[in-house]
Amino acid sequence: MKKILLTSRNVIAEDDVYYTRLSRMYSYAVEKAGALPLVAPITDDVNLIKGYVEMADAFIFTGGEDISPVLYDADFHPSVQYIDFKRDKFEEELYRLAKKSKKPVLGICRGMQLINALEGGDLIQDIKSEVEGASGHSFEHDLTHGILKINIDMDSHLAKQLGKSEILVNQFHHQAVKNPAMDFKIVARSRDGIAEAMEYIGDQFIQCVQFHPESLVDNYPEFLNIFKDLIDRA
Repeated sequence: MKKILLTSRNVIAEDDVYYTRLSRMYSYAVEKAGALPLVAPITDDVNLIKGYVEMADAFIFTGGEDISPVLYDADFHPSVQYIDFKRDKFEEELYRLAKKSKKPVLGICRGMQLINALEGGDLIQDIKSEVEGASGHSFEHDLTHGILKINIDMDSHLAKQLGKSEILVNQFHHQAVKNPAMDFKIVARSRDGIAEAMEYIGDQFIQCVQFHPESLVDNYPEFLNIFKDLIDRA
């Protein structure tokens, strides 16, 4: 059985202890697609990170808090309230080694933004204040249903996975890719122009989506194909 590594979050609970946290929907989608999910706690030990990369067959960079604007040489927008610098550093090293390994990578929400920043692109730090007319991008109440239509390039991996050139997706983000990194192509956008998917055009499978397919797999089975394709390529 193939092993898919999932990144996680650090959270401080009421007892002032750090806990590793990840929505159950990520591992559920991986399991449902036929692979073994492995949740990676955040660490600054490079040898442990190398061990993660050696062990895994593919990687999913998951959602969460904003990334530091320092990663894409920008000042902090007032809307950026919490940054986990330890997670940023961990995922930067993990992504570097994962890319070097040539193993498949999927970035979801924060994962898409992180990959774009690490590859030299930049971000819209606050859609509401920076993009006139944008709407529908932060509806966190029920991620199991699609609420915003996106248009997909028919020659993209995403279109082949979903079998459609447009589809409704869920939304829970206030940031987004602004200018894509070199060798990455925006392959889906919402009606207001926000980037909803991005793919690497180099010699490795690196797919990024701004929405949360892991939460849609029960109500819309076609989204499971995103995970199945990642596993097939692993």
